Amino acid sequence: MKSKTSLFNKTIFRKDITRFWPLWALQLVAGLLVLIAPMMSELSYMSSIHAGTDEKMSFMVTLIKNSCLSPYTMSAGIVVAVCVFLYLTRERDAYTIHSFPFTRTTLFVSHYLAGLAILLVPPVIIELLLALIAQFHGLNVIFVVMIYLLEWLIQTFFFYSLACAVVMLTGNPFMSLVIYAVLNFLAAGVHMLYSSLAELFVYGNQVGSYGYMNGETVKVLTPVYNFLRNICNNNPAVYRILQDDTRVINYKEMLQLVGSTAYYILPAILFVVAALMLYRARKLESAGDMVAFNWGRPVFRVVFVFCTSLLFALAVYELCFGTTISSYAYGRIFRIILVLVGVGTVLFYLLSNMILDKTFFIWRKTSYWRMALFAVLMMLGLVGVRDGQIGTKIPARNNITEVDVRIQFGDEDYFYQKAFLSLKDAKGIDEIYKQNKAILKYGRNLDNNSDDETRDTIEITYHFKGGKRKCIYPVESGEAVVNKLEKYLENRDDMCEMIYGEKYKEHIQRKMYVEERYTDPIEIDEEGNEEEPWGSGVLHCWSWDKSNKKQQEIRDALYEAVCKDIEAGRCDTLHMKSVNCFYVGVVNQDNDTEQVVQITEKCSETLKVLEKLGHVNYYEGQWEMSSGVVGGEGIDK
Repeated sequence: MKSKTSLFNKTIFRKDITRFWPLWALQLVAGLLVLIAPMMSELSYMSSIHAGTDEKMSFMVTLIKNSCLSPYTMSAGIVVAVCVFLYLTRERDAYTIHSFPFTRTTLFVSHYLAGLAILLVPPVIIELLLALIAQFHGLNVIFVVMIYLLEWLIQTFFFYSLACAVVMLTGNPFMSLVIYAVLNFLAAGVHMLYSSLAELFVYGNQVGSYGYMNGETVKVLTPVYNFLRNICNNNPAVYRILQDDTRVINYKEMLQLVGSTAYYILPAILFVVAALMLYRARKLESAGDMVAFNWGRPVFRVVFVFCTSLLFALAVYELCFGTTISSYAYGRIFRIILVLVGVGTVLFYLLSNMILDKTFFIWRKTSYWRMALFAVLMMLGLVGVRDGQIGTKIPARNNITEVDVRIQFGDEDYFYQKAFLSLKDAKGIDEIYKQNKAILKYGRNLDNNSDDETRDTIEITYHFKGGKRKCIYPVESGEAVVNKLEKYLENRDDMCEMIYGEKYKEHIQRKMYVEERYTDPIEIDEEGNEEEPWGSGVLHCWSWDKSNKKQQEIRDALYEAVCKDIEAGRCDTLHMKSVNCFYVGVVNQDNDTEQVVQITEKCSETLKVLEKLGHVNYYEGQWEMSSGVVGGEGIDK
């Protein structure tokens, strides 16, 4: 008769604790070798060189903080979960355990708590040993240990609960390990596959230096990375200074750091509840099956086929076609990827059936119409990605707050900037948005198979609340876009307002600075083509800010002169002139945003003010700076 009066059984708990003593021993030995021994050695060395208490305390806090490594807690969680519920993968053991007079809830809770104790007690022992040894060296780190034990508890509770839920889904220990690993990296993996493939055939979807782990959603859905980033990238100061200049250990920031990932407790609780419900619902005869529930088979198949077919297409393309097809042959690349994804879907659909049924002979059991439908849907999804209907389209216009445009020449190894424009006003953003749509129409038909990887690129960065998105468009020539931008700017009668904002007449500057820039002469290569000069940079820099009231007159005069030159159309707002020049920067009163204008030989009003300041001289019809002639090239020797 089943017991219905208790959710917990001490005998089962004690049996698991004693049966899996090697798990305790391994964790204790690892802690002694990785934490205790290095700590004792370092503290002894510090004592021998008479290091100060502050230095020792900094070392101890860093050591304790870095002991909470999420890759370790993630790995330990699944190992312990598989061990304590191992009987579910063996039919004979499963029937034997469930013949005892315990409810399934009692069995689950007892095994779950035993595994949690196995995971938590060794770290507690190790951390307390750290605190005890530190105390012998005159360091009180007990509260630091308690704070980071809380971090360890959060990580362990989350990963172990997830591991238990995964174990309930399968009847095979190896499959538990695979599914657990996939779930922990699924968001980052899918994002990487999607981005890598889209970068090959979607015009303007080159992610560049933004990386695959960027994006808060991807980070949160990849907890092992998020925990690790939170611990390793954030280093709160060991001490903080109070109002009376007293120094105290910075427990507040440490606790805030730990609390920043406390939201993982909620999904951990949900995983425990889900694991319990799955345990109560699973059939004993599912022991040994790859997936313990019938509804789990199509879920496994969809995730497996989706990920592996994309990985297959990416790997085959890079190995067989990556070095033979121009990266600008978007149409050809797309057709190849489309075929590879279709073939991969069929292959891995069949392989998924072999894995689930644990046999090669699945031909009669396979639903070929479902397989064909899956392949068609995968290929339609790729078409949607290419056409901007899924994930790769430019942001919605009403979300954009600022846009940057760069026109560059070169390839991925070397490029130089031809023009740059930053716009925050609605009219300017509308214009760039319209030109971007025109560029997309051109690019989707681009199928250039030339070996020459050198061409202009148009880089458009959209800023919106919560982030930004960069699109890079390779084109045969950026001059057409530059001409459109120049024509658009010439037709605007509010250039100062566009650059400095609506209140530009109110002397918005909080700080102004001037950079004297030089550029070496353009050289001609053997084929008669111009090469961008390598030697260029800032030679001098002067600044005037509001901290010095005497400089207010200088800032006002310089600002008014720059505005006059902008309104007269004498300033190069696209920063296209690769010559000796001045850059005048204005930092706003209200915030730290700044706008920079290039000053060449045409900007007479600004140059007159700079002449009064002694930074330039007018001689024989030319403006001369310390590096040479304004508007010329090269430094005068």
